[in-house]
Amino acid sequence: MSPIPDTETRRRYQREWIAKRRAEFFADKTCIDCGTTKHLELDRRDTSEQVNHRVWSWPIARREAELAKYEIRCSSCRRKRLADHQMRHGTRGRYEKGCRCDACREAKSRRNAQYREQHRNEIAAKQRARPSKPGTPQTASGIVGVYYVRKVSKARPWRAQIGANKRLIHLGMFATKAEAAAARAAAERGLREAGGR
Repeated sequence: MSPIPDTETRRRYQREWIAKRRAEFFADKTCIDCGTTKHLELDRRDTSEQVNHRVWSWPIARREAELAKYEIRCSSCRRKRLADHQMRHGTRGRYEKGCRCDACREAKSRRNAQYREQHRNEIAAKQRARPSKPGTPQTASGIVGVYYVRKVSKARPWRAQIGANKRLIHLGMFATKAEAAAARAAAERGLREAGGR
């Protein structure tokens, strides 16, 4: 049995194998714009569905199906096409170059909305992952408006409170969580009945 090659040897083999597959694909291809055979690249027709992948390591049938979605261009022609595409009307790039037509304004507004939504999601994720600071009041009961506050009273450590009319109403301190929860529930019922009158 032959010895198992080390990690660097396996990686070198994989790089050479992928480079060989890529070279074989581009061997008889030319740029569809200028006709050159140098510095060829894949240029996807519909960039909205583009995904990051290593297509050269895929099985033949899957790879050919994916490569059919691309055009062959040299690197300079591909850069020129992408620049023209990004500078057309109705894009954020055209807006940032000074165009203020309705289509470019809408594209900029859409991008700003996406950025704000992404920013809000990132902040919410950080807040969920952040551990609570020591010394901050905690809802140990799991019930809204019912808190365990040992340092106030050892005999009655459970506090009940409710918010109404932009004010925080203290309902009292209780010996057990059940008593505090009952007081909170009674206060909620009272507010609902008062609001229904």
